[in-house]
Amino acid sequence: MSIDYSKYSTDDIHYKTLSDFPIGFDVKEISEDLNSCNKCEKVVRWYDEMYWQGEECQETNKILGDWYAVCDDCYIELANKGAE
Repeated sequence: MSIDYSKYSTDDIHYKTLSDFPIGFDVKEISEDLNSCNKCEKVVRWYDEMYWQGEECQETNKILGDWYAVCDDCYIELANKGAE
């Protein structure tokens, strides 16, 4: 079964989780500016709402741990967990 991407817009999927959509849903079919958090699967803008392993400073990379790309909310959660 194919996915009808024409019925979705950026506003429809921004801040939703991948589990809200059909299996195999590709956010890049809606906008190249979107990606999903590896931790919570929230759909966010890749360029200003995510932290990326290897693209940030050493302290940030340490906070990310084994996560490759996380949204701002998950980053804050990870940073607070590390501060405990």
